[in-house]
This record gives sequence, structure tokens and C-alpha cells, in this order.
Amino acid sequence: MLKKKTAALTVSGTLKIAAKAGIRVFATGGIGGVHHCANDKPLDVSSDLLELSRNQVVVVCAGAKNILNLGATLEVLESLAVPVFGFQTDEFPAFFVRFSGYKIPCIQNVKELAAIAVEHWKYSNSAILLCLPVESGFAISPEVWSNALNHAINKSVEDKIVGQASTPYLLRAVAEFTQGATVVANEKLLLANATLAAQVAIELIEKQGQA
Repeated sequence: MLKKKTAALTVSGTLKIAAKAGIRVFATGGIGGVHHCANDKPLDVSSDLLELSRNQVVVVCAGAKNILNLGATLEVLESLAVPVFGFQTDEFPAFFVRFSGYKIPCIQNVKELAAIAVEHWKYSNSAILLCLPVESGFAISPEVWSNALNHAINKSVEDKIVGQASTPYLLRAVAEFTQGATVVANEKLLLANATLAAQVAIELIEKQGQA
């Protein structure tokens, strides 16, 4: 920001800057969250979760990155009073995998979401997480994903990867294991999320104009 340059940011960084700039909707792939703790690895919780609790922005995503502990991530979001909704689904998406098994409230259309956002922000400073599953034709099956994740976690333990290096390391490892299928899924879900975010933004502008 100081040097007026462009940069790739985490969700937490984007949230902070978007809120400062008055941007109320943005799209990403998957949010960060609570990492699995293997052997002597320390507890690793993404700052994304904290920033979601204190910035009035709708974040459209494909759930949390499924290299994470999704159950623990949802528990922390609940503790931080961050509303989590599924777009035309009642199950939390798992990034490259369509569904995680964790139930969340279902939103049927962007008009409903915009109305919730306007009302929610009268009482809370937290973001709203709107989750869209990756298209079925590009999703990774749960079985393939389980094998890929186990492979990636074992490699990270062997290579003593901890902290900020964990997420990029694990994502590279699963991409290698799936021969690039996760990279394709990531591209497709980003486009879908951006399309939905644009629709939410238009509806939110109209809704706030009526307020």
C-alpha cells in the first residue's frame, strides 16, 4: 500500500483493504482456516478467520481449503460469529471437493443474501461467507482427495514444514499427486465465484439504495 504497487494478498489482507475502500463483495477460491495438527506441529490458525469477524464484506468462496481441518474451521467461525451460508446447497463445500459433510444454512438466490447482509450489518461488523461448490465436472472425488491429502501431509511432516509455508507446500503437493487436476478445479471455481460475487454486488447496491 505504501509503495502503491499491486500484489497477491491473502483473504485477510484483501478483506482489510476491501473494507477500507468501501468494497462490500469480493470473490476468492477458498478461505484459510485451522490446519491439521500432525505429530509435534504447532496449532496453525489462519488470520483469515479473525479478519472475517471484523470487516463488513461478503466473501464468495468454495468453502475453506480442504487441506485444512474443516470441522475445526467452522467451529472457529461460529465462535467469531461469522455467518456461513451455502449458495443453493445446505452443505459446506470443501474447495476442490464439492461437499464436506458439514451442514450450513442454504441461500437460494442473491436477493435473499443481499437482504440478509443489509440487516446483519446493522448489528455486526463481521463478514458474511457465501459458499459455492465447484462444478461437478471439475471436482475432485473424495477418495482421490483423501489419498492426495494424506500424501501431502506426510510429505510436509517429513520435510518439517510449519507455519506460513504450510498452505503453499500442501497445495503444490496435492497438485502433483492429482497430476494438475486440482489446478484446473481451482481455475474453474474462481471463475464461478467471481460470477456469483458480481451478481451479489449488483443486488446489494440495489438493496442499499432502497434502504
